[in-house]
Amino acid sequence: ADRLGAYGYRRGTSPTLDRRLAAEGVVFEHAWSQSPKTTPSHMTMLTSLYESVHGVGLWEHGRAPVLNPRVDTLAEILKNAGYTTVAFTAGGHVHRDRGFGQGFDVYKHGDQLRRALAFLDGRPRQPFFLFFHTYEVHDPYLPPPETVARLAADPVPKIERAMERIRTGVGGWEHAHRIFWDSVDPASPRDVRFVSDLYDAGIRRMDATTLTALLDRLDALGLADRTLVVFTSDHGEAFHEHG
Repeated sequence: ADRLGAYGYRRGTSPTLDRRLAAEGVVFEHAWSQSPKTTPSHMTMLTSLYESVHGVGLWEHGRAPVLNPRVDTLAEILKNAGYTTVAFTAGGHVHRDRGFGQGFDVYKHGDQLRRALAFLDGRPRQPFFLFFHTYEVHDPYLPPPETVARLAADPVPKIERAMERIRTGVGGWEHAHRIFWDSVDPASPRDVRFVSDLYDAGIRRMDATTLTALLDRLDALGLADRTLVVFTSDHGEAFHEHG
C-alpha cells in the first residue's frame, strides 16, 4: 500500500489501478496480512481461517501440509452457488497440490495472463469466479530496463549485472533468488535504494501490462459493469524501513 498512488505514493507506480479501480471503486485503508509469506497468507484469503486453523504453512523439507478437504474454500462456496470457478496462477507457493485447487473447476499454473484472457473471451453463460495470481512484483526484481530507467535514479552496476545474468536463464527461482541477493549489500544505502526502486518499477510494469490488459478485456466484452474486481496482495516487502 505504501507504493501505490491510491494511498498517497507520488512516484507514478500505479496509474491504472489509481484511476480505474481506486477512483471508481472502494479503497480499503486498513488491511492486515495474516502471514508475511505467500502460502499461508493465500490460504487464509481463500478460507477465511488463520494459519493456526487451516494448517497450511510454508514449504518444508519432506511432506508439506495440505488443506484438509473438509474445509470450505471460497471457490467451493461459489461453485455450490452456480459459479464457474477458474484459477490462473504462477504456481510455486500457491501450487494446487497444497490444496489451493480445492473447489476450482480449472486450476492452471503458468502463462496465466494469456489463459485468463482466453477464458474471458470464451466465458460460460453462468457467473464466474476467476482467481488471477502473479509474481511480477516479487524478488528477484527484474522489471524491463526501460521501466527501471524511469524510476531508478542511481543504478548499482553489480546488481544490474546480476539481473542481466538472471534474464539469460539460470535454472529456476531459487537459483535466481540467490544470484540476485548475493549482489546486494544490505549495509549499503545505495544498494537498498536501488532495490527499492526496482520494486517500484515492477509495480509500474504490472500496472501497465497485466492489470491494464485484464481491465481492458472486461471493458471490451461488456463485462466491467457487472464484474466485481478485487485487487489485493498476500504480503508486502521490507527495505530496511525497520532496520
